[in-house]
Amino acid sequence: MVKYQYIISKKGDILFSIAVGAGAYFMYERDNPRPEGKGLLELINRRRINLIQEREALRQERLEKLQQREDKA
Repeated sequence: MVKYQYIISKKGDILFSIAVGAGAYFMYERDNPRPEGKGLLELINRRRINLIQEREALRQERLEKLQQREDKA
């Protein structure tokens, strides 16, 4: 059986890789900023709002179908 070798430790390697990735992302964004309104937080917020609107539209459709069924009965 192969014993795995870790750089730091089993959990330490995970934390180290997340820290290095986050640091690289923020350094890249600092050197190459996105256009106004296209930043990560704006994109995440816009996606969240779109998901909420889609969910509410589906909910409204279900309510209308349910009301139509009740009207027929």
